[in-house]
Amino acid sequence: MNQEIDPEFLTKLDVAAKSDPMNLLGTEIELHGQKFRFRKVIGSGAEKVVFELEVVATRKTANFVIRAYRKGFDPRVKLQEIIQEETLRTPKMDEGRVIAACDKMLSLYPDDGVAAFNRGVALARLKEYDMALDSFDLAISIDPELLTNWLQKAACLAECQRDYECFDCLRVAGELDEAQTRELLTKAACFRDPIAKALNRLVSVDGETSPVAEARRKYFVSADV
Repeated sequence: MNQEIDPEFLTKLDVAAKSDPMNLLGTEIELHGQKFRFRKVIGSGAEKVVFELEVVATRKTANFVIRAYRKGFDPRVKLQEIIQEETLRTPKMDEGRVIAACDKMLSLYPDDGVAAFNRGVALARLKEYDMALDSFDLAISIDPELLTNWLQKAACLAECQRDYECFDCLRVAGELDEAQTRELLTKAACFRDPIAKALNRLVSVDGETSPVAEARRKYFVSADV
C-alpha cells in the first residue's frame, strides 16, 4: 500500500519534515499501532520523495512505502488553488480541470470532503446530475453536519425535479442549523433559486397548509423567489 503523508501531518507528530522531506531519513513514525523507521530513499522527484520503511521492532522492511510531498506540492493545497482560479475564471469555469484535480485528490485521500464537494459542483454544472449526487453523498458521509453539503445536494435534486428528495435535504439542513440555513439561502443564489423552484412546484400540488409550504415561508421571503 502507498501512503501519502504531508509535511504538516508529520510536523504534528514531531517528525522533522520541515520544507525538505529528506529530513525524514532515519527518523521514526508510528502508524497502525507500530513504529516504523524511514529506512532509505527509493525515489525522488520535483514533487515528492518516496521512502522505504522498516519495522523498528523487527528491522524488517515494511510492506508499504511513504511518499512525502515537497513544500508547495501537497495536492490538497494545489486543489484549493485550482478551485480558486476556476471560480474566478471568466467567462466560465473549466469544470474538467476541477474534476480531474478532485479525482486525483480522492485517489490519494478518499475522505477529503472538499474534493468530494467540489467534484459534485463541477459535475452539476455540466448537468451530470447522477454523478454529482454521488459526490455530494460522499461529501455528506465525510461531514454530515456541513450545511453546504446538504444544500448543494438539495439544489442538485431540484435541478432533476426530484422535489421531495430536495425538500428532505432542506429539512435536514434546517434541523442542523435553521438560522444558518436561512442565511445561506438568502445569500447564495446557487442554492436559493433551484430549491425555491422545487418548493413552489411542491406547494402547487400539496397546498398552502403543507409542511413544504411552511418551509417555504420559513426560508424564503416570498413564493416568487
